[in-house]
Amino acid sequence: MKVLVVSPHMDDEVLGVGGTIAKHVENGDEVYVCFVAHRIYNHKYNKIASDKEMENALEAKKVLGYMDAKFLNLNDERLDLCIQDILIPLESYISEINPEFVYVNHGGDNHQDHKAVFPQW
Repeated sequence: MKVLVVSPHMDDEVLGVGGTIAKHVENGDEVYVCFVAHRIYNHKYNKIASDKEMENALEAKKVLGYMDAKFLNLNDERLDLCIQDILIPLESYISEINPEFVYVNHGGDNHQDHKAVFPQW
């Protein structure tokens, strides 16, 4: 089975569904994680700090044992400005892996980036 976790930020995959990822991997499922935004700190982009957080996300990938981490590197704190900026690369990744299950953050989350990533059906 192929599973996709859509994570607004690096760390949301572990905080949101880390145990679920581990269970899918244990069951032999192919798990993929798509990180939508890079990170900013104090409302400013810091490449060194963001790259370090990316390294940490890849270390978490090793611990959890999932297949692939995709980084879209969209603008943190700005995902709600244009949903198409999320949809186009995300649709491309979904078409590439063709998942049977998709996990996203909770729709009632107050964070503007989390709201933007949650599907509005």
